[in-house]
Amino acid sequence: MGIKKTILSLIIISLLVIPACKKAAEENYSIVGIWGFEFVSGDETYTEQLIFAGSETIGTVTDGYSTGTYTVLNNSATFSISGWSTNLEVTITTTFLGKFDSKDSMSGSYLTDYSELFPSEQGTWSAKR
Repeated sequence: MGIKKTILSLIIISLLVIPACKKAAEENYSIVGIWGFEFVSGDETYTEQLIFAGSETIGTVTDGYSTGTYTVLNNSATFSISGWSTNLEVTITTTFLGKFDSKDSMSGSYLTDYSELFPSEQGTWSAKR
């Protein structure tokens, strides 16, 4: 009887735990919406609002001036924004790599390319919806 109870207990536990783990692993994160970003590069910190539109996995992103695209896979997000700087007369592209910390917060790193006019700028970012 002891072995039967143990096996039965293991079966019941697996029936309860496996679906919960599977659900957590398959959880979809939606980046769509308005996010408040904080960027940190060296001693400088600045904020900006980014707007994401599209599906849960692909779409467009804008800061109101420049536009780009995003992709989301599981809890990872990758997006880039490019725009022409009339002051510098050069296209500036910023690429973001990050992850969802929760459904309404993300964090990661970024790299801004100034088309060889200036050295690239890199830093970290965090965002909240």
